[in-house]
Amino acid sequence: MCNGAPERAGQSACSVGIGSGRSFTPPRELIFRRALRAALRGCESVLDVGCGGTSRPARAGFRGVAVGVDVSWHELLAARRLGGYTALVRAEAASVERCFRPGSVDAAIALDVIEHLERDAALGLIAGLERVARRRVVIFTPNGFVPQPPEPENPHQEHRSGFTADEMRALGYRVRGIHGLGCLCGPFAQSRWRPGLFWRRVSDLTALPVYFLPRLAFALFCTKDVHGADGRRGAGAAVARLGDRVRVRAPAVDG
Repeated sequence: MCNGAPERAGQSACSVGIGSGRSFTPPRELIFRRALRAALRGCESVLDVGCGGTSRPARAGFRGVAVGVDVSWHELLAARRLGGYTALVRAEAASVERCFRPGSVDAAIALDVIEHLERDAALGLIAGLERVARRRVVIFTPNGFVPQPPEPENPHQEHRSGFTADEMRALGYRVRGIHGLGCLCGPFAQSRWRPGLFWRRVSDLTALPVYFLPRLAFALFCTKDVHGADGRRGAGAAVARLGDRVRVRAPAVDG
């Protein structure tokens, strides 16, 4: 996945214009939005880390206080133009704990983010999100490592790590499958074969059954309830169960 790339859920790869100016929203995108809406139900505030240029909480129907964080000025300016956020903050994703106090928001989400970090840094971010959130954490990421190169205009596109459904469950997350069968998609969640439109429709047909079979999915929608100190201890314990040694140390905020 990526920051601001077409494969980002809720952006251009997911809505296709048709004849009379109406738009078609594929089933895989509808499933993503409904999953996010359900995950944010009961939350009045959300921190969207790596928000990109479009407010996916707003697209999912969230109407509470939403704070977007991104390292890219370009993405933040786009997010400001499109609206959907109460506030926008320029910062590295891994520095979230430097910017926000523990338990300062109901929900913390990182959609298409952790795969752009080295594994230890990704685990550190997950643990940090669990400290910042007082109710729920949502992670959206490819299923396993999906190679993706950087782009000239956005070097942050590169994928540096990957997490499987079993690994996210070991971290204490409930996991669902998104974007249909993983074997049908390549980098940027685009169709592996041509014609692309045909194979995207095939992928759509697999979106619902794969939602309940996340091991087969291209991407994972992961949610975890956190409750104060118990939630914070759970993050460290789960990381230990994976056998990873992680230092949760945020780098300096960029600019």
